[in-house]
Amino acid sequence: GGLSYEIARKLLEGNKIEKNIIMDLADKGPCILVGRCADSILAERKNHFSIYIYASYENRLKNCCEYFEMEKAAAEKMIVDADHSRTLYHKRYSKGYHSELDYKDVALNSGSFGVKGSAEILEAMIRNWLNC
Repeated sequence: GGLSYEIARKLLEGNKIEKNIIMDLADKGPCILVGRCADSILAERKNHFSIYIYASYENRLKNCCEYFEMEKAAAEKMIVDADHSRTLYHKRYSKGYHSELDYKDVALNSGSFGVKGSAEILEAMIRNWLNC
């Protein structure tokens, strides 16, 4: 009823505000934006480079348990919940969403290179892209 309409309206208002902030930041100069459908929002800009960083479920679980010192059951629940929430968010707010790879220039499996190795690869890619 009325309450669910009001919640939906507020969510859409919040998304419009996020979109405006993302566009304003991109207009001001180079920036790094993580999530919030920034890839979709900025997809038509020429100076936009979008990266999808992923890892297997097993690697993410290991990272949660070792790095964040989470209990295995809590880490498993968090991963499943986060994946589900992220998919729903993208389906709702990304134009023409089909998969996590929409609007991406590069996909990198951080599980193959580790955090430091992934950062070094991304830094080299971005430096190369900026010099093109």
